[in-house]
Amino acid sequence: MKYRLVRNYFAPMVHEWGLQDDTPSHGVLVRACNFDCAFCNRTFIANDNYQEYSDDEFAMAVLNLLKDGVRFKFSGGEPTLDSTLEEKLSFVRQCGGKIFLDTNGSFPDRVESCLKKQLVDVLGISLKGTTPESACETARIKNSRICWDNPLSTIQLATLYPSIKFIVTYVFHDADSYDKLLSFAKLLPHYQNLYLKMNNLYYEKHRVPGLQSLESESFVKLADKFLEEHPEWRSKLILVENEKAISHFEAIRFL
Repeated sequence: MKYRLVRNYFAPMVHEWGLQDDTPSHGVLVRACNFDCAFCNRTFIANDNYQEYSDDEFAMAVLNLLKDGVRFKFSGGEPTLDSTLEEKLSFVRQCGGKIFLDTNGSFPDRVESCLKKQLVDVLGISLKGTTPESACETARIKNSRICWDNPLSTIQLATLYPSIKFIVTYVFHDADSYDKLLSFAKLLPHYQNLYLKMNNLYYEKHRVPGLQSLESESFVKLADKFLEEHPEWRSKLILVENEKAISHFEAIRFL
């Protein structure tokens, strides 16, 4: 399984982490993915930056990264496709690292195993639609169990572990509306450890051409209106307006 390790790249998506120390998380990015999402730009990212790591090579890389920070974000692609993921998480944990696991939720059992072993501090999952049909369309796969039923099962499992932070993300673009935001929120059980993250579409190129991000002002107004009508989500909403917020904490809005 090929990985790309990026030093201090991902901004803290957890408000408390950023207030304590806004040092970015190291990116531990797997190339493989079982989805082909319409809004993804991964086909436009050079793949020669990914490489196979032996156990010893991965350990040395982690120890080197720890010199500049203890946070690690495992993302991709889809990290749960890696059969050695738990071993990698365990090593980072043994070294005192804090772990953000970013997944599409297609393998609930693999995620739950990591949670049971206390290998995750923050769990992120990206929903690909607000219905089985729209999830299949966005993920560009035919089996709704993989991109709809399983992610919802992963969400339900995560609520059983109140010690972790749990962030559910939906990507908004020109085809989305306030009704989509309401539908997204209704899918989520309201638990103390669950946060809703709104991503405005970013990057210039995507797997499906022609997708457009919302204007920043419209995007923020969408969130403000939602919080006015659904105050139970206040302090539980994370806004990622543009690409800068991926790596810069000050560009993230916590509402």
